[in-house]
Amino acid sequence: MSDGHMDFEGLVKEYLQDLQSTYRIALDTGEATPELSFRPPLHRFFERLPQVIDVTNVGVIFEPRRQAKAGRPDWRFHDSNSMGIFGYVEAKPFDPNIVIDPSRYREQINLYLSLGYKVILSDGIDFVFFDPDQPERLTLRSLVAKPLSLRFPWRNSQINTDLQVNFSNFFQAPSPRILSDSQIIRAMALRAKKISEDILELISLDEGSGIDDEENRNIEALHGLKELLTTGHDPDLCDNRKFADMVSQVLVFGLLYAHRHLVSTTQDTAELSRSLHHFWIEAIRQDGANRLRPFRALAESLSTEEMGLGLLMTWYSDCVLFLSHVFLQNEQQHSVNYHSLYEQFLSAYDPQVRIDFGAYATPEPLVRYVVAFSDWIARTKFNHRSLFIYGNKIIDPCCGTGTFLEEVLHALPPQTIRERRFPTMAGFEILPAPYALSQYRLALLASEGVAAADEVKVVMCNTLSDAIIDSVLPEPPSSGPTAARQLFQSEREEAVTLATPPITAIIGNPPSSDAGRHIDRRTHKRIYELMEEFRPPQVQRSLRQNVQKQVQNDFLKFVRWACHKLPLGEPGILAFVVPSSFLKHVSYDNARQWLFNNFTWIWALEFDSDSRTGIRVSNLFPTRQGRALIFCARENQTDGNPEVKCLSILNLDSSAKVEFFQQKTDELNSNAGQGDGDFETLEVTPPNYKFRPSIPFEQEIYERFWQLCPHGQTPSLGERVIFLRHCSGVKLGITAALVHVDQSILLRRLRDTGNVNMPFGTLIERWFRGQRKPPQEDSLNITIRHEIGVHIGSRGARQYLRPYSFRPFSPAYVFLCTPILTRLAGMGGGGSRSRPEILAAYSLDGNFGFSVAPAPEDIGESIHRFSSFAWHIPDNDLCTRGNAHVFCLYFPEYRRPHRQWDDRPRLNISGELLQSLGHVESNRETLAKKILFYSYGILCSNAYLDRFEGALFHTAGEWPRIPITQYNSLFERLVDLGERLARLENFDSEIDADEEIINALSPIRNREMDIRGIEIDLNAATLVVETTEGGEYVIDGIGREILDYDIAGYSVLKEWFKWRTRPYLRRTFRDEDALSLGNVITRIHRQFDIIRLIDITVNEILSNLNILI
Repeated sequence: MSDGHMDFEGLVKEYLQDLQSTYRIALDTGEATPELSFRPPLHRFFERLPQVIDVTNVGVIFEPRRQAKAGRPDWRFHDSNSMGIFGYVEAKPFDPNIVIDPSRYREQINLYLSLGYKVILSDGIDFVFFDPDQPERLTLRSLVAKPLSLRFPWRNSQINTDLQVNFSNFFQAPSPRILSDSQIIRAMALRAKKISEDILELISLDEGSGIDDEENRNIEALHGLKELLTTGHDPDLCDNRKFADMVSQVLVFGLLYAHRHLVSTTQDTAELSRSLHHFWIEAIRQDGANRLRPFRALAESLSTEEMGLGLLMTWYSDCVLFLSHVFLQNEQQHSVNYHSLYEQFLSAYDPQVRIDFGAYATPEPLVRYVVAFSDWIARTKFNHRSLFIYGNKIIDPCCGTGTFLEEVLHALPPQTIRERRFPTMAGFEILPAPYALSQYRLALLASEGVAAADEVKVVMCNTLSDAIIDSVLPEPPSSGPTAARQLFQSEREEAVTLATPPITAIIGNPPSSDAGRHIDRRTHKRIYELMEEFRPPQVQRSLRQNVQKQVQNDFLKFVRWACHKLPLGEPGILAFVVPSSFLKHVSYDNARQWLFNNFTWIWALEFDSDSRTGIRVSNLFPTRQGRALIFCARENQTDGNPEVKCLSILNLDSSAKVEFFQQKTDELNSNAGQGDGDFETLEVTPPNYKFRPSIPFEQEIYERFWQLCPHGQTPSLGERVIFLRHCSGVKLGITAALVHVDQSILLRRLRDTGNVNMPFGTLIERWFRGQRKPPQEDSLNITIRHEIGVHIGSRGARQYLRPYSFRPFSPAYVFLCTPILTRLAGMGGGGSRSRPEILAAYSLDGNFGFSVAPAPEDIGESIHRFSSFAWHIPDNDLCTRGNAHVFCLYFPEYRRPHRQWDDRPRLNISGELLQSLGHVESNRETLAKKILFYSYGILCSNAYLDRFEGALFHTAGEWPRIPITQYNSLFERLVDLGERLARLENFDSEIDADEEIINALSPIRNREMDIRGIEIDLNAATLVVETTEGGEYVIDGIGREILDYDIAGYSVLKEWFKWRTRPYLRRTFRDEDALSLGNVITRIHRQFDIIRLIDITVNEILSNLNILI
């Protein structure tokens, strides 16, 4: 019977016979996996199916399984006339006895559904149908019932003909759609990610390692393209992942660019599909596409006979077919916000890339203000008619989607437009997606008649490359097609020419990324040489100087680049959006000093708060980092004594900030008022050169106090210090796996963690689901889990469970095994630090110390207590930001690389101080303990914190100073109070909880519950405990002072409860936990009473400065 007359049941019978025969041969020969055994018969079934169910013009793409990591669907069906996609089929291993389990493949299916098409999941017998409009629903149908026996002919089984209806619905004709720009960009981002994965898979293979000639050609062509891109465009593309991301974004945004140009020319989907396929091939030879030379070069490289996209064609053609069925409303081409569109692309493509590159769109009111203020500087300080006149050059070195350049166009003076004598306006961008969007936006503005839009030059390049920094053109690439090499060389020539001084103004919002991941020191020698001027002198650097980490932030490299490009003897303006920490943080002291010495005028405007301090914010940028504007200008040579002005609008909410920038921009553009009239003049002083006002304090008195520790690793001549050495706490990296407040639960969880036969997903589901930062598999990997299993399975497993100073007033237990800590620390990435000095210090029985947050300004809006006691091994995160440092009674020598280390703890109080207080106590060890408790009492004193807030409320770099009295009675009184304070944080020492506090906790007494979280209402002075089942228990009678108590950035009660919520505690909250809470509250309450007595003593000490040592 021919296919034209075959019914569905007949087709299925033939398929079952084919499948059974193929499966039997596979079993007999052992030459095929269960999955592969049914794919060829199923493919033949799919080829004949459309005709049988009366669906015509069905094209089928069968994706032969090649490399194991391939992430493409096995079949894609499309309408060969309209080029619309029907959907995908994903094949999974065939088992004749077990019905397929869709839940095992949900993640992959959801990815395909997110692309907007129907999906079939099949093992050859079972077919599961998914619809993107109802992604949670599924329909499972089996051709025949399982189990299936090889002894029985499968074609004789009862056929389920209901499947014919399901297949008919699957092949319903796709129709063109009108989608929003957000929907289009998200859909294309997901496809770009799949293309990137395919490229990464292939480029990671050695040439000649393909499984057939076609794959070898693809691998060879990609390696050739990579060589062309690294030599002709950006040397950082030697990294395979960066290369894959770059190529995929060019391919996808090339299609988006083409779609925007072509979609208005036709309503025929097939014609649009053909035009999209040919757009870039034709554009290679068209001068009209001169704006996108790198795209044309890549199209030339990928269109060669050797390449032909190969395996990449699966997702690339999917992009074409998708776009060929998407049409735009007229207003979409003109009203779209391309700048926010790119943010949406990165969020869907890879949020981590967005974070790494600091890619956040700059709010338009802020952009307008930056451009207007820069123009005001040129008019008032340089006596220019305008910044935007012929002969000036304005560059945005990280232009993104061109926001600042577009505003420059709108700011051009009427006379400049009439004369058509424009300044040079240029932007540099390293990422292909925003580069394409900026080019399209400029072309659209030109078509709308915006003056000089066609004069703006946007170049795709690595701004920080050696060639652009030195304005020297490198050698042209030697590999790749001739046209592609010429296009890349032309792009680089233009970048070098535009970056050559003189440059009048450099403006923009440089990427802010602490990691600096995408800048390779080996390929960016010049920027790192220039950055040396922003770092301390070599003699002031140390191996453990964490403050230097911030200097790696990419925004600072762009600041240094701009300073290098603005000529010293000519008028120049730098106008950047920067992290607000740049105005004050110790990491940037030398950078600020360099600006101070090399510019005539500096303005700093702080507008967004840093939400990482824990305060509520209303910011313009959707980031946790604070934000500020920095304007630096000079006309000629400077005298090193600039006028510095500052302004803060942190007190305004976001809507008021927008109104502020709009109003000030209008005033600047209309010459109304004084442009910087709201700014206040700032006295900038060494050594910090802060560009924001400091809180005044009694500096002369404060400098008479003893430093907590030396500035360097050893005290310098004349330095009076209390502690000789210190170190930050243990940084576990996988804290969630190694720490728990319940020793028994920790041990039980560790046994499961050490069971390598338990799948990682099962482990996460059982122990970590719902936590904010559950362990990641690359950290809690099979090797680490095996090590845990070895040690937890030994008879002495409990020896590794140690009391742990985890959070203020929230002690815990830690699984502390040196071999595991060493292995974790050796994994790199900064996630773990074993701190051998700390471990050695606390190996001494009876040793103790206290922790101090290094940057009180980073952990709160105002000064509050930033120290807690550490009776046991301390955690690195005893403060919310920065590394909490611990000052111990005994401490070993610092460990130095490549030297033998003496790990014996030794007395850690300076001999000079011990000698100065020898009249108080003759026993040095006893005196050292007293000094430690005395110091702790001072650090917890509200009187001390309030009086010297200006000195203490700072970013990292300066440790507190302690006033030391020589009066025995005052000294001994404060020692006693400090020790009593410390012992209230020692949970090994039992205390009786206050009865009124236990009574206040009656709503949560004598019951078991799973806690979801708590809410603290300071107005009502209540604490509400919320359960996972929706219950609420209101507790009052604790007192506002305790409810609102913060230590080192932590809300003490909120943090205590966090580790007892269901996701972390992993058992019910019981009466013993409620009693433990009462104990904690009692300890805090008693500390308040002691601190009041400490304040009286501190005031007595400070009332007579003559009694200070």
